Amino acid sequence: MRQFLDHDLKSSRVIAPAIGEEKGGFIPLPLRDVRPDVEIPFEALIKVKTKGETEPRFIPACPQGEVFKGEWLQKLQALEIQWLYYSQDDELRVLEYLDHCLEKVLPDDDRGPEEKVNLLYDTTLIFVRNFFSAEEMGSAPQMFRALRLIDNMFDLMKGGVDYYRSILDIRRHGHVLYNHCINVCFLGLAFVSFMGWDAKKAQDFGLGAMLHDIGLIHLKPELVDKHARKSALRPTDSHPALGYKMLSNMPGLRREVRYMALQHHENGDGSGYPGGLKINAIDPWARVLRILDHYDTLTGGGADKRPVSSKEALREMAALQERKTFDLNYFMNFIKFIGKT
Repeated sequence: MRQFLDHDLKSSRVIAPAIGEEKGGFIPLPLRDVRPDVEIPFEALIKVKTKGETEPRFIPACPQGEVFKGEWLQKLQALEIQWLYYSQDDELRVLEYLDHCLEKVLPDDDRGPEEKVNLLYDTTLIFVRNFFSAEEMGSAPQMFRALRLIDNMFDLMKGGVDYYRSILDIRRHGHVLYNHCINVCFLGLAFVSFMGWDAKKAQDFGLGAMLHDIGLIHLKPELVDKHARKSALRPTDSHPALGYKMLSNMPGLRREVRYMALQHHENGDGSGYPGGLKINAIDPWARVLRILDHYDTLTGGGADKRPVSSKEALREMAALQERKTFDLNYFMNFIKFIGKT
């Protein structure tokens, strides 16, 4: 039976989406993550809009359980199509598929840093979106998958400066919470690798970085789901305190991981929140996270701020350091790390 991609396609009928979840629960999957001539365990869709239609439609491109032909991939690449879609209901199947892809790609010496980092980043992004949207967060299978992904990230970072550069290049920004959390996690694992941390310590730190803003899920749900009702933060709201409480209900987490959520907005001069702590009272892992979090916020921008370059970000952070905002030792190491990449 001929499939949609077996027919001639016109680029004017195929729409490349913006990053993020689409209306109706359809989620984009980068075309770069699809392996040619490999069976896919979910239904891959393509977004099309024909003349006279006001709304795009999602058409099956490859049925669940079918092989995604290499010629289909080449056809889409020739049309400069960068995305396929899947139903939100298929998210766990997509994660299983990407896990299998990682098993093949990461150990392959013929694959370059960019391809490996891209695939791992995309997989982790889908995982964190699924984690933050789950009714029950912190289940054993979720934590196992999170730690396995973090181990893969840290192993890649051992490759040195080429992988550090790929991390800085690939970071994506948007209004959604999981973009920022993944950026900070990847950036953090590259940084602690640069500082020579061992694998177990780095794994736990990476988990804390991945989950550091988890308290925002309840305070600002629109940061996870753009269709959620928008909420307004009150001056008394504290996502660090709420995040600490949420992580305290997840068994097996190190104390430092919980304190990363609680203290990542504390400043060394006592001007931060929620505790107004001075540098010696702030957990060392939270001090590292404070630097990473602020750097990603500056270079990513936001609704009311333009993104700045690495040089501009470090300049702004150096000005803050005059008030002893950051841990001096970690900040100087971070400047060396960014300079090396």
